[in-house]
Amino acid sequence: DPRDSPFFCQRSMQHEELAAQMLSELELRQFPEEWDAASTVHLSLNDTSGFGVTLHLIAQALSSTLRHNQSLAMHGKWSYFRHRGCLAGGRKQGLSCYFEAAHSECPTEVLWATRNPPTFTANYQLHNDWHLPQRFNVPGGGVFFWVSQLSKYLMTPNRSLENLLRRIKLAIGFQHPIIGVHVRHGDSCPKWEDAHSHLPGAKCESFEKYLLEMEAMRARYKTNRVFICTDDPGVIAQLPQHASFDFVHLHFDRALFAASDWAIELKLLMATMDRRMVAETTLVDILLLAEADFFIGTLSSHFGSLAYELSVATKGYHPPYVSLDYAWQGSLLSPVQFHNDAGATVDMRELNPKRRDFRKPS
Repeated sequence: DPRDSPFFCQRSMQHEELAAQMLSELELRQFPEEWDAASTVHLSLNDTSGFGVTLHLIAQALSSTLRHNQSLAMHGKWSYFRHRGCLAGGRKQGLSCYFEAAHSECPTEVLWATRNPPTFTANYQLHNDWHLPQRFNVPGGGVFFWVSQLSKYLMTPNRSLENLLRRIKLAIGFQHPIIGVHVRHGDSCPKWEDAHSHLPGAKCESFEKYLLEMEAMRARYKTNRVFICTDDPGVIAQLPQHASFDFVHLHFDRALFAASDWAIELKLLMATMDRRMVAETTLVDILLLAEADFFIGTLSSHFGSLAYELSVATKGYHPPYVSLDYAWQGSLLSPVQFHNDAGATVDMRELNPKRRDFRKPS
């Protein structure tokens, strides 16, 4: 447990000081006194991929605008938030339906004067590097810190989501200490066999492998309470067979995720699923994984990586975790550019050389 380290307080203070500095810079750019088309980047949310990868791509675009002293304005109706619940109480069908606003209201004339079509589209094909200021590439900071703080900035729950989280935790018996486990099955598994998969060799692991890691973590940290996050109804059906663990999980019909070969995002786009149910179970699953004291999952998954990033960004330290496949950088889709305060590149690194599309520079 990192909290047992004699350097824990020092490292936590470094983390918190950098996080406060980063938040100040984000708010300065994202809440300008006056929006200006020349310094505004327009990102469309009308064409999106999975939840985790889309959040990472928004964060990626945000890292670029910070580098160039620009503001990122998001527009469009993301399928996850395109439901009537997001129109109640003056809310909008976007990130601000569930999260604190990531930017102030951008005037329409400025938004559409930036570029038509939008400068960025939040889908899997966005080929844009990560951008990290050198002043944050210091002890307590670095690439993981930078990405996780951007994720936290975008996913800070608003009052409505906080209330939902509180009600669900009481309903399912979510109590600390607790192990958070993300069992990735469902529509994700066939993608790993695709010749275009970004990570060769990654696959959906059997629940038995997760159980082995749960047993090891229980023995080491003396807790048998486990929060299970999964899209596989078969995993939930197996839980009563393992009575030595105290399992808790969200209660909804996971068979909906396996009802056809369509990806979840396509089902949402075609409105063949309850969008509000999918949105709220997705968000609550991620945030409860992040709140858990320990983590087991697959960090090749953007969903799992996002949960772990939020966990570290919120706690201020790396909680004990197990990844059944890749280390965290496996979810990075692009190289990282390190730049100075003038915006000039001083270094560039590819942290995910296992990607199928990675090519070493000649």
